[in-house]
Amino acid sequence: NNNNNNNNNNNNHNNNHTRNHTNSPTNTTARRGNRINHGGWKIIGLTQRIKRRRWLNLNDTISHCNAKFNARRILCVEVNVENLPSSAGTYNHNHNNNNETFSSSSLQPSYEQLLLHQSLDVLIGIHGAQLTQAILLPPHSTVVELLPWAPQNDYFGTGRLVWGDWVQTTDRPTPLGIIYHNTDLVHLGYALGRDSVPLCVNVSNTEMHNFSNDRDGKEEEEDDDDHNEVETELEYCFYEIGKADHDIFRWDNRDFVVEVEMIDGFTDAVLIPGNGTSTTITDHDDVQLCDELRRRGEGKNYVLYNVWCKGDVDDVDASDVSLKHYYQEEENQGESVLSPS
Repeated sequence: NNNNNNNNNNNNHNNNHTRNHTNSPTNTTARRGNRINHGGWKIIGLTQRIKRRRWLNLNDTISHCNAKFNARRILCVEVNVENLPSSAGTYNHNHNNNNETFSSSSLQPSYEQLLLHQSLDVLIGIHGAQLTQAILLPPHSTVVELLPWAPQNDYFGTGRLVWGDWVQTTDRPTPLGIIYHNTDLVHLGYALGRDSVPLCVNVSNTEMHNFSNDRDGKEEEEDDDDHNEVETELEYCFYEIGKADHDIFRWDNRDFVVEVEMIDGFTDAVLIPGNGTSTTITDHDDVQLCDELRRRGEGKNYVLYNVWCKGDVDDVDASDVSLKHYYQEEENQGESVLSPS
């Protein structure tokens, strides 16, 4: 039912490509405030979580980003909305017999969240609720949604169905991406691979085994229905871990690792190609040509769900900035084949 609802919602939004705020991208600027001037610096926020779906190598990614791109006026920072100063609460202090209550932050939590996100040019994070706060970003900012890896139906030799394939949609907006669809925000997707899952490392997914005799001689239990009679070592490992640790294998419960090529590809292909950026559509000189943006994004394995770009040099209206959706055809998922809409 959830999958059907998600598909219906996606279809409804796909059919509504002419919402009022897309007709003139600059109109949204006045409604959402002005971009903070960082002296020519671009600030990329990488989201972290305290529980579930933690970005395990986030510190390494930030260090890599800053070492490589600070010279080009790009700064990567951690964004953890669960660990802001205001989230630490209040404390009491007794001074001269007067009880005084202090907050760990001088800002109200709501304003603190707004100020944090208004300070960013880019927000990158795993599919999840923390990315809904991208609506607080300045106009024409960029959201990069990391699509969790989940085995497709033919990944295991047994054809086991895997829960959560809707978070990997590339032929239409993801359920989360509906929030950004047809808005001034640039929304990109980046699919994580098997290497992003630090579970059952170096376990084979090619050799099929009958594991029914490997359960310490116990009689068949009710939860043995989770297993096929014959399955690969990897399939067995994933689901044994899941039973032992609250479905830790499910994409929404497990932590993840991201290759640094993700940040390299985004920065080189989208943020600083040529002399401009694709995130400031009020200055047409800084907006990428559509075909060039598509080629760069495709080459770095990004899905361009919602992008603003301008026509090619040979076009009559080459200076006009317009909204484009470059989706991947469903039958070609896993390949770098994009289609415009």
